[in-house]
Amino acid sequence: MSAQVQIADILDVVCSRYGVRPEEIKSPRRKAELKTPRQIAMYLSDRLAQRNLVQIGAALLRDRTTVLSGIRKIEARVEEDAALRATVGELEIEALAIAGLRAQGVLPQRATIDAFLLAEKIVRSGDRFAMQVSVEETRALAEALLAQRAAQEALSEDEDVEAASAAPTAPIMLDVPIPLPPTLAEVVYDFLAAEAAYRRSPSLNVRAARERAIAPLRMHAGESAVAALLNAYDALVRAEYSLAEREAQERFQAAVRALSRRYSELVKEPANVEKAQG
Repeated sequence: MSAQVQIADILDVVCSRYGVRPEEIKSPRRKAELKTPRQIAMYLSDRLAQRNLVQIGAALLRDRTTVLSGIRKIEARVEEDAALRATVGELEIEALAIAGLRAQGVLPQRATIDAFLLAEKIVRSGDRFAMQVSVEETRALAEALLAQRAAQEALSEDEDVEAASAAPTAPIMLDVPIPLPPTLAEVVYDFLAAEAAYRRSPSLNVRAARERAIAPLRMHAGESAVAALLNAYDALVRAEYSLAEREAQERFQAAVRALSRRYSELVKEPANVEKAQG
């Protein structure tokens, strides 16, 4: 498959065919007219979207067991129902076609909202920013929270099954290896690179990249240079579009320079990295 198929596009083609809305597919409603399109969305997401069951469930606001059940039901039905088999095949072709057109730039890429970055900015910036959050952003926040809960429930389910089973089980194989947490030097480097890119080209996209690079630094707030940088950045965000912005910007740049010097020390003294992280 040359192009990545998005679950949102699968939902669109399925909902268009059955005359329902994506919000209805994601809702807890058990109406008969939602059963088939909901299960087809699960089935096509499993076939096309390169996502595991937990990820599909998170996108559709369902748990992994429900997704697996829906997939199996459609698999059984298409074996017996020629009309449904033809419909599912047509929807698959439509979803693949949309993915191809997006890859070629004929269709625009879907706008994505980093819900966790948005939540962090709301908390950091206060009521003024929170009042400007759009309906789409609010929905993204809610769906991210529900998706996180679905993933946690799936993990709890795995733990319960393991505890209840007396027989030894095979190791769980993950889709990707679990990466080691980044070191202090690594997260500082990522931030400094993003900050340098922002100074060269202060676009909205590069600014968003800088904000994403700041988030991991908060895990290392015990390091004095990092704490000073975070305090200066938060003050800068609060001072934006005010008379105090220039002074806050100068304080932030001074903190960036201090953090850059600290990074040089971390690189020269690798034995101190672990101590600095603590």
